[in-house]
Amino acid sequence: MKTRPCRIATFVATAVLASITLAQQETTTPSSPALPGLYHGLADMKNTATREIAPGFHTRVLIEAEASYLRQSDFEFSDTALSLFQLTANIDLPDDIRGHTVLLWEPESSESLDLDEATLRVGGVENNPWYVEGGKRYIPFGAFNTHFVSRPLSLQLAATHETTLLGGYTTRALTLQAGIFNGALDRDMTDFEDGLDDIFASLTWTPSPAFEAGMSWTSDFGESDMIQQSLFFEAIGYKRASGIGATLSASLGPVHIDAEVVAAADDISVLGNVIPVNTPLTNDTIYVRSFQPVAWNTELAVRIAQQWLLAVKAEGSDEFDVLPEFRWGPGLVYAINASATVKIEYLAAEFAGSPDAQTAVVQLAAGF
Repeated sequence: MKTRPCRIATFVATAVLASITLAQQETTTPSSPALPGLYHGLADMKNTATREIAPGFHTRVLIEAEASYLRQSDFEFSDTALSLFQLTANIDLPDDIRGHTVLLWEPESSESLDLDEATLRVGGVENNPWYVEGGKRYIPFGAFNTHFVSRPLSLQLAATHETTLLGGYTTRALTLQAGIFNGALDRDMTDFEDGLDDIFASLTWTPSPAFEAGMSWTSDFGESDMIQQSLFFEAIGYKRASGIGATLSASLGPVHIDAEVVAAADDISVLGNVIPVNTPLTNDTIYVRSFQPVAWNTELAVRIAQQWLLAVKAEGSDEFDVLPEFRWGPGLVYAINASATVKIEYLAAEFAGSPDAQTAVVQLAAGF
């Protein structure tokens, strides 16, 4: 079993080698054609709205249906499901004002549409690169690019859904963002008089359509959706740790590389209580738990024909037992047309405290 330093070293070596190779070719290599698929990363999935309903008003409906198979030890499960329905609407108003909303339905959320994102931005256009934006959104921490059906482990660990106020600067080659929000976790979890005490920042550099690199930082990695939900009912005390992320996405001819790592910069510490049934609380029931979670994802994709993409991935995590320690597998993407795709994948996962698992998924997706 690989240790965390070995896996991070593998990630860094892959990213550095890819960036050096592609940077050397950048001045002579034309931009690669668009890869098959309806979206590449989380921001692309949420923000893209292509159908013009009226001048300045664009929408997009995204529907995904899947057939899946899971085997873990002696347990087997297979099913078909509508896995996602998403409605995105963007409206451009006078004076460089833009409204953005996303309505989302997923099987694990509820039987009704949820307001996934709703933001209002002023500025951020070609003649006014500075902007301010407020509303409900995923903070710009991590890109979470993938060609696969399954969400990358980096997204599962680090995606952070909050109501924020941010400011930014954007050009064709550079995007800088920084903002603030009121997180749910505080040093004294019994004190509900919290405030705007969490900040984040990100930098994305896109010198050409074939190359993009990014760095991101958040003051409290524990505020990610997955970590927060795992701690909120456990903790009576909490010590935060900042989070860092690095992303690389690059193309060279028919070859595309994605690499990403997200990690806590220090230990997250939790003061909790074990509450035995019909037993008074004592010092014996109080415990301290510390962990420093990390997740990484690397993918290599090759466009084998105009409508076909063959990909392979290796990803992993550490100090967060819900996620696999290591997961790998191949995937295939077929673009029926510009609005519909078929994806097939097989992934094998290794867990620290659970039996290994294998999954296979076939997905039909359409965006219109």
